[in-house]
Amino acid sequence: MKTALKIVGIIFAIIIILIIGLNLYLTDDRIKDLILPQVNESIGREVQVDRMSFTLFRTFPNAGVSITNLRVPGDTDQDTLASFSELLVGVKLLPLLSGDVQVSRLDIDRLDFTYIVFEDGTTNIDFLTEDAAVEPDTTEDAMAIDLNQVRLTDARIAYDDRLSETYMLLDGLNLVTSLRFSDVIESDIDADLRGLSVRMEGQTYLSALPLKLEQQSVIDMENETVQLNEGSISIRGLDLEMTGIISNWSDEAMHVDLSFNSASDNFGTILELIPDAYRSYVEGYETSGSFDLRGSVSGNVGGEKIPDFNVIMVVADGYLKHPDVSESISEIQLSLDASNDRVQIERFSAEAGVNQISANGFVNKPLEEDADFDMNIDMNMDLGTIRDFYPL
Repeated sequence: MKTALKIVGIIFAIIIILIIGLNLYLTDDRIKDLILPQVNESIGREVQVDRMSFTLFRTFPNAGVSITNLRVPGDTDQDTLASFSELLVGVKLLPLLSGDVQVSRLDIDRLDFTYIVFEDGTTNIDFLTEDAAVEPDTTEDAMAIDLNQVRLTDARIAYDDRLSETYMLLDGLNLVTSLRFSDVIESDIDADLRGLSVRMEGQTYLSALPLKLEQQSVIDMENETVQLNEGSISIRGLDLEMTGIISNWSDEAMHVDLSFNSASDNFGTILELIPDAYRSYVEGYETSGSFDLRGSVSGNVGGEKIPDFNVIMVVADGYLKHPDVSESISEIQLSLDASNDRVQIERFSAEAGVNQISANGFVNKPLEEDADFDMNIDMNMDLGTIRDFYPL
């Protein structure tokens, strides 16, 4: 027993000595000299770093390098292409001691990056691909990346297309991705976005839309396919389960084949999908009732042709009431089936006090200029009571 304790104690002492020795050897300056030249060479610009330090405890069992306040300059030293407050890189220990950096983990805190497409079609990252056609120099040590985990905390990522006057902002992105490498890449994604904003040609379509995503996927880089397995996306509390395949992303128009479905005991979550430009008309409503939403999208995305889609929506016993009026809109029933070729309203009905409405019908070729429709509407309405159930 005493012999076993002595062996354990010796091993523990060796580990402590090794950790102390590594911290003494891998000083901040030595870490900078080891890593920063490779970063500068891979990016093609002189990055600015406040500090680089070695750590074992935060990335155990691998070694780790913490980089604080990194800034990648833009076209001029006054411009900033990207920055973050801290980057924690997990690296394999033995290759690191021989000067070979093999990355296994990335934790990025407060990343700030904007991708810009200028009016002439050039971008602010064109310099990264200027030497893409040059064969890499295999005689020098290179940085290998075999990531098991990527974590983003409070990231801000923007897309600014000044050619098409399109601006998209992902604000407050928190993401954890676990990766498993073999012939394909298996990934588990857990993402939470504080706000998605979209503006096109001066018109704001989304403003700080919160999103959540949990998704398991299999990525085949050689065949350009992503298989979405179990997963869901939450849009302002509306949860959509999504599965399918995304492929051919290097083509002019990538291909998607996706299915989604959602169910809730409060159909008011549908109102959360209304674009921000019109949300003022539905804010403050008390809601109840159940709904079911399911559908599919199949075809090329990005070309002139809209992919084939089919959406089925059912609302049962819906209820709406604005706090500033005395009457509610109740007994809302809806059964709708929509596709590229036809929108079919099997049933729509609602009541508001003494007022009643019911309708059914269809719209043929809803996406075409020569669309035609046939609607049957039965309405019993007292116009003098509108202010009782809708604020005027």
